[in-house]
Amino acid sequence: MTNRLIYDPARERSELREQLASDKRRIAFLLGAGTSMAVGMPGMAQLTQRLPQELSPPWLAIYSDLLQRLGPDANIEAALTRIRLCREIVSPMTPDSLDSGRICAAHGDPGMSATDTALACPHACPLDRQICRSIAKILSEPPPKDSLPQRIFAQWLRTIPRDYPIEVFTTNYDLLLEMAMEDVGTYFFDGFVGSVEPFFAPSTVEADARLGTDISAVPRTWVRLWKLHGSIGWRRVKTQLDDSHRIARAPLDTVTEADEYIIFPSHEKYSDSRKLPFVAYHDRLRTLLLIPDVLLIVAGYSFADQHINEIILQCLRANSSLAVTVLLHDPATPTLARHASQHRNLTVYDPINAYVGTVKGDWHSPQEPPLNAPPAAEGPPSGVFTLGHFSEFAQYLASFLGSSVTVHSSPPEPPMPPTPPPPGDDEAPK
Repeated sequence: MTNRLIYDPARERSELREQLASDKRRIAFLLGAGTSMAVGMPGMAQLTQRLPQELSPPWLAIYSDLLQRLGPDANIEAALTRIRLCREIVSPMTPDSLDSGRICAAHGDPGMSATDTALACPHACPLDRQICRSIAKILSEPPPKDSLPQRIFAQWLRTIPRDYPIEVFTTNYDLLLEMAMEDVGTYFFDGFVGSVEPFFAPSTVEADARLGTDISAVPRTWVRLWKLHGSIGWRRVKTQLDDSHRIARAPLDTVTEADEYIIFPSHEKYSDSRKLPFVAYHDRLRTLLLIPDVLLIVAGYSFADQHINEIILQCLRANSSLAVTVLLHDPATPTLARHASQHRNLTVYDPINAYVGTVKGDWHSPQEPPLNAPPAAEGPPSGVFTLGHFSEFAQYLASFLGSSVTVHSSPPEPPMPPTPPPPGDDEAPK
């Protein structure tokens, strides 16, 4: 019988600490829904369940039927994909000349249903808008728990010196990261430029200070924030000069009924322009992961997006100096475990097992902690790895800071000169 390898949580935490502390290495993060769920925000399943409460009756029946036909595992993103695919296929046609054969061939359905007909109608875009508007309404609510983990993460991003900018990729629609970085005074850039109505500028995403002459590159001390699935702060607006559209960022309270939220990529949005945020950010992820000596930390991400997964796997195969470390809140799926057993530069930590250098092992805490391990880097007393929970990971990063997280504020006002005493009777003005 083959003995299973044993991994020490404290040792692995210390090893990760050393990698993050290197100021010569390029560091990137991929943050998924689990990072927001750590502070009580709804995940995809909760959003899908809550959405019917936000839809008006005419579209509620269509949405419910659509989810039922997509299967028990269907969610909001699957529904949006179906809606946009129907609209894209029949967009050149008129409602009277719907080619049900094309639609059924694309969907794999034996016949065109009433739901498909409704979704394919050129006037069906209100359902897309209602879903995205409902998502924005739900995610704009304050998190049930304090967003301290995001603020700690933002503080760490601000205080750790780097030779290269840290790049944060996220699939979350909410604005928790943006608000946290503003709270603690972390400079960050997300590809939008301007003041009144910031607009997306693709050249700034592609810019790289390594080239030396690229004037579009922002300072290396600024964190790069790339939102791979869009944001409740983005909308599609019409330009003033012509009938074209562009992607802009605007406060939530300024969105009008005619505006379209840019949430979750679709075939239609990809075909509009190669330079929409979705494609530009995916290209940026691929470009970064092909640079030598990059460390990508993945947290709160369930590996449900096949486009992102394929980028990571392709770069793992093409770039032997790339290191990807995955922190999981739940046990690794068989697919991810298989990939970890095939790629030496893919490390996966879940609460039960670790996959390091293609070797799977169990967690075990020794009786005595490592001699040189600082107290903050030691693992929990039981053989469980807890960094897969974003709150725990944030506390882990807090140990690097050596102080509590502070909220950024403006410099104090200079002291006012002392107020002279009121004049006496002999000094009263005449």
